[in-house]
Order: sequence, then C-alpha cells, then structure tokens
Amino acid sequence: MKNVNILASFKNAGHGFVYAFKEKNFKIHLAAAALALSAGLILRVGAGRLALVLTAIFFVLCFELTNTAIEAAVDLCCGDTFHPLAKAAKDAAAAAVLLASVFAAGAGAYVFFPAVWRLIFNG
Repeated sequence: MKNVNILASFKNAGHGFVYAFKEKNFKIHLAAAALALSAGLILRVGAGRLALVLTAIFFVLCFELTNTAIEAAVDLCCGDTFHPLAKAAKDAAAAAVLLASVFAAGAGAYVFFPAVWRLIFNG
C-alpha cells in the first residue's frame, strides 16, 4: 500500500518503532544506548566523542530495525518451513547487527576508557 502523504509515512514509521520495541534485542540496544549517553554526559567526554557515541548508537539501532524487518518478511514468506535462503537472509541481517555492535563497542572503548582512567587515577 502506497502512502498518500508524508504524515502517513511518519505514522507507518512510528508503527515500525512500536513493532521493533516489542523485540527483546531492540530493548537491550535502547538500554545500552541510554547507558552510553548517560555515561558520556556524566564523564563529560566532549562533543566530538559524544558524537561518535551517537553515531554508533544510530548504526546499531538502524541495523537492528533492518534485521527485525528482514526477519518479519522472511517469516511471512516462509512461516515455519525451513529454507536455506531464508536462513541466509536472517543470518546476514544478524551479522550486520553484530558488525554494528562491534563498531559500537570499539567506539565505546575509545571514548570511555580514557575518561574512566582519568576518573580512577586522577580523582
């Protein structure tokens, strides 16, 4: 069904967020995002480093939304029937989330390790 106006597009996007929020992994990523942003603000990591954290969060959430969409589409088409291409699609989407998460972990280490080090050893 084609959207007739921009408001309908935003409404459908909102439905997508609601659908994804029902998924356990999306909630985990949102909780991690909240912790990372809170830590960045508390530790005063600076605008540039906070922008890197926000970029990492953005990538993880975008790939998690894409993964959720691919899983829903594959489930719609295949149901409980196993097909190697359905498995490949789901696995590739999950791999994209994993790569984004590894990037986020690396960005987090880059941003937070020096700030925590200063906090511990410089009081």
